[in-house]
Amino acid sequence: MENIHYLCLADIDDEESGKFPWNKDKSNMTSKDYRDFAVEQMGLLEGIFTKPMMGEFLLYWHGKYFGGIYDNRVLVKKTKTNEGFGMPEAIPYEGAKAMYQVNIDNREEVAEVIKATCDGLR
Repeated sequence: MENIHYLCLADIDDEESGKFPWNKDKSNMTSKDYRDFAVEQMGLLEGIFTKPMMGEFLLYWHGKYFGGIYDNRVLVKKTKTNEGFGMPEAIPYEGAKAMYQVNIDNREEVAEVIKATCDGLR
């Protein structure tokens, strides 16, 4: 009988040291400083939180997944309710569906984009 070995990502995901076997040079990983800055820019909305995922961060508002921080860029899912903001499309990672890239310089607009995105996900 063949031996099967299962690998749990939690066993190899060493976020503190940046040792991600799928991205050893960390060239495409989001920094924690950028994550902190991005979440601060979303600060007009209560209930925003992130979950680390393979060197990037998934974004949630009141428990609803609406986007992520990929390669130091804030991206949100494309919905009919957020297409009017004129955001450019971006690919979060190879093989993924296109998302919208959010300009996080304007906190009020960031809040409106997140609200519109989550409204479209209901």
